[in-house]
Amino acid sequence: PGIQKSNKEVTITTVYSPIGGIGKTSIAIALALTLCKISKRVLYFNLEDIQSTPAFFDCTCSRNLSDLLYFVKDRNDKFQEKLQSIVLKDISSGLDYFGPVDSVLDIEDLNSEDTKFLMESLQKTNSYEYIIIDLSSRFNSNYNEILSKSSKVLIPIGQNKLSSVKLDNLLRQMDNLNNFHFLINKYREENDIILPQRLQSEKKSIIQNIYYDAKLEKVNAEQDNLDGSFMKDTNVFNRGIEELLRKII
Repeated sequence: PGIQKSNKEVTITTVYSPIGGIGKTSIAIALALTLCKISKRVLYFNLEDIQSTPAFFDCTCSRNLSDLLYFVKDRNDKFQEKLQSIVLKDISSGLDYFGPVDSVLDIEDLNSEDTKFLMESLQKTNSYEYIIIDLSSRFNSNYNEILSKSSKVLIPIGQNKLSSVKLDNLLRQMDNLNNFHFLINKYREENDIILPQRLQSEKKSIIQNIYYDAKLEKVNAEQDNLDGSFMKDTNVFNRGIEELLRKII
């Protein structure tokens, strides 16, 4: 209740951070699952080099993201049809996703024109209301293309100096921050927040503090039964995700 969206065009939200281990994938999947709970048609699109999708969803299928990227390289004019033939569905939530690539090189081999075609094809899809893209912590021309063509870019950061330095280095590469939204994950009230000067000069505020959730950290550390129900008992994390979602859709 309270989370609604009237625009029927697909919204592509990319979750990216230059900071490794900040909880980017947990945020991306939690956003996708929360949207599914309010009956939205959602695709979770993991484009990380080393993908963790099988830790959350059943990926035991012969077709996977490598097949889709083949059609991207081929500039296939039936991209939408091919996408639907490859995508997998999580029965419990209704979330669509892809099995991980056969080889990291399948992602590495994408050039800027491939990435442009992929993003433009995703923007034209009428199969989904929301697409959540999950990226690695590296940065290159392909990632720049994805970020620039996303409806929204969510950047989770930490509260320490290392996080601030890495974020500052990223912001130096970006010309336009209009679609960028910054949030702090694993937030602790007792810790100060260190933000880079560029963020302050651009008058970009932190839109959400997602509080540290000890239960979620325990689940992630144990890496046991990390399926779509990983949010079941993580009430602190869930509240942060729901509040974030209300602000961005």
